[in-house]
Amino acid sequence: MSTQNTEAINTLKGMFPSVDPEVCEAVFEANQANLEQSINALLSMSDPNYKSEENIPAQTESGPNTSEQIKRDEELARSLAAEADSKFFFL
Repeated sequence: MSTQNTEAINTLKGMFPSVDPEVCEAVFEANQANLEQSINALLSMSDPNYKSEENIPAQTESGPNTSEQIKRDEELARSLAAEADSKFFFL
């Protein structure tokens, strides 16, 4: 096992002291040495209230649609840039 993998497993063991160390290692191996995925898996195993970002449903938009929001954002960016340019010009 590489030093990097050993460090990652030690990180998992430190983050989840109540989980059997062998379980931490098995989860890490099952997640193909991906630390973030292993953390999510161990969280879902050890915390019944945990919901990973993948399981959280997307919020429906109640505001303007995306293209309208982009246009407003662009207008705001241009306005802020013009304001910054005018302040810089007078310095």
